[in-house]
Amino acid sequence: MVAAAQPKRAMLWFESHLGAGDARLTFNLAEGLARNGYEVTLVSSSNERWAHMLKPSGHIHVVDLPALDRRQDKKYYTPEGALFPDDEAYVQKRTEALLGAFEQARPDVVITQGWPLSRNQFDAEMLALTRAVQAAPNKPLLSTFQCDANFINTEPSGFQKNRKAQFMEELKAFDSILVPGDQMLDFIKCAPVLKPFADKVQYTGYMVEEQAGGKGYAGPEVVVCSGGGWHDADLAFYKAAIHARKDTLAKDATWRVKVNQKLCSPEAYERIVAAARAEDPSGQHIIVEANDEKYPVQMLNAKLLICRSGYNTLTEAVDARKAIVTCPRPYKGSDREQQARAEALEKLGHVQCITHPQLEAMQHTGDYGSMVQAIDHALQKDLSEVKALATDGADQAAQLLSHMMAERVPAMLAVEEVPGLEVRDVRGGPALQSAQDRQAGVA
Repeated sequence: MVAAAQPKRAMLWFESHLGAGDARLTFNLAEGLARNGYEVTLVSSSNERWAHMLKPSGHIHVVDLPALDRRQDKKYYTPEGALFPDDEAYVQKRTEALLGAFEQARPDVVITQGWPLSRNQFDAEMLALTRAVQAAPNKPLLSTFQCDANFINTEPSGFQKNRKAQFMEELKAFDSILVPGDQMLDFIKCAPVLKPFADKVQYTGYMVEEQAGGKGYAGPEVVVCSGGGWHDADLAFYKAAIHARKDTLAKDATWRVKVNQKLCSPEAYERIVAAARAEDPSGQHIIVEANDEKYPVQMLNAKLLICRSGYNTLTEAVDARKAIVTCPRPYKGSDREQQARAEALEKLGHVQCITHPQLEAMQHTGDYGSMVQAIDHALQKDLSEVKALATDGADQAAQLLSHMMAERVPAMLAVEEVPGLEVRDVRGGPALQSAQDRQAGVA
């Protein structure tokens, strides 16, 4: 293979201020790009918050935008307490910093996480960025990076009100819509409004961080975790798992209940602890603790995971071949992301699913039989016959972008590839090309 004259350059914009999910997914993509010979610039005001999750790399560079704080009311505020984006001077400050990062990075591809389909608070700076991309002498590729199931409410009362025409217009400038999943979830079926852009949708496969340890190992513990965020309905989720324990096949195991104390109210946390002590006064079987950096290893070593249905939580557990009971969070309006993911994975045989109405019924009646049954089925299921998910999506995305560049400038096809990676045509055709070992010295 002809050596690349210089590394490809990618710029990723993202914002992730409450839960860690969007940051983890973006970091997985950044690390995949770096593995495939890209110099990556991460641009965000939430880099520092999640810096501990980003693997050290000489090929990933961080640019911090002026800070924002997203509070429990789901609104953004400046450090001075002004509502964002109502503070026009602060919007201008962020926009100038973003455009400065673009000029310095000189990227071959710009990837926006969520925008323009979501993140409407950042319209001003993102519109300025996309205009800069379009005006650049060597116009970079422009891609938006979405979740595997993106339900868009375009009704007048919906979150996206008054934005349908805008984001439909802005999407015309994008070269691709990267979807970190597969046709298990039909992206266009989830968001029919995007049907005119179906040819831009590229399924990369799931983007899952490689974890140390063997897949399919069943250790001595049960892990109960709602993920990196917090929702008021999570209290019912935790209590159902705790109260079901004594009647399950795992009643003699240690149950490790992981709670996001940074986002969970003290009152809710105390109610979870009280439920645990009511079921296990000695504290020998149920341990309630903060959801921390130990979670990935604890999940890998668990015999059973009881979890919500967020992207990272669920795909990492499925990839690790865990016995799983998943309880999707309730949805607002048309946003059925967690429900759709849980239902699809249950249909494929990866998980047992408990719905939010079932959790509510348990809370009202005190009958946790449905949870007990789901737990026992998960523990007894043989996962060896269940088809594994494709989880090399970050590498596939990098190769896809390289080939899109090559269609513009053939010389750009010279890009280092991950050893042994077979590059799939994510549009459904044959493999694009066989991978070769990366050149020595590339991290």
